[in-house]
Amino acid sequence: MESGQKEALQVEFPKEREKIYLLSEVADGIPFDFPDPFGPDSSTHQEIANELYELINRGFENICKLAFDTQNIPR
Repeated sequence: MESGQKEALQVEFPKEREKIYLLSEVADGIPFDFPDPFGPDSSTHQEIANELYELINRGFENICKLAFDTQNIPR
């Protein structure tokens, strides 16, 4: 998701505003956009997939914590 998409969701769902994050915010604490991989260049797709994979691995604990805290699910 890109920051513009995040902002649009926050406007559309103001009561849920504090529950909407960019993946990079949750994983690394620094908001940044990923480029849209749309297009025929498969090397770009693979690069973005690799970046997402690494980001998710680095931030997995934070992602899970936020998911559980947001849903009030006991761990």
